[in-house]
Amino acid sequence: MNHLIVYAHPNTKSFCHALMQRVATSYRMQGGDVVISDLYAMSFNPVLSDVDLAITGWEPYGSEVRTEQDKISRADVITFIAPVWWNGLPAILKGYFDRIFKKGFAYGDINGRMQGLLTDKKFLFILTTGEQESVLRTKGTLDAITRLIDDGISHFCGVSQSEVYFLCGIPTLSDSERKNILEEVGILARSFAYEEEQPYYF
Repeated sequence: MNHLIVYAHPNTKSFCHALMQRVATSYRMQGGDVVISDLYAMSFNPVLSDVDLAITGWEPYGSEVRTEQDKISRADVITFIAPVWWNGLPAILKGYFDRIFKKGFAYGDINGRMQGLLTDKKFLFILTTGEQESVLRTKGTLDAITRLIDDGISHFCGVSQSEVYFLCGIPTLSDSERKNILEEVGILARSFAYEEEQPYYF
């Protein structure tokens, strides 16, 4: 199975970075081929330009956008790992969707209806927050982000399966609690990708 991990955090000492490494290890332990797009390390440009808007479908070979589109096309499972900032996805990840998931590649007009084109893909979102889950649930923040991802990204692109997992209150956790979460996330990601029974729930 081919995996693409799209990772969006600038700090290599962050918990998100540890999550990315653990998920990659979990996939590789199952014999999966893993490619990682570390958006900050790549200096990915998230700004949609007029040139981007002028091109539909596949970008020319050698372009930054085409390189990422090729990674997506080869992947069976795409895992997005990022923090929640300002009640949403980091700008660099939002820009990734703006620039890479173009009309004619991720979605298109088929017989007069807009339809998703990534029907053979599975999307897994693993998102961290600084705020406690109880607070975010009360405010409706997590439900709003989930709806945005489910309806505005996954469903729109026609993916076969999509899940959003939140890991909340990370700054307040002890080292042992973080280690336990890393182990659980490794199992969760493997279970999602390989459709195993999930023994852990978030």
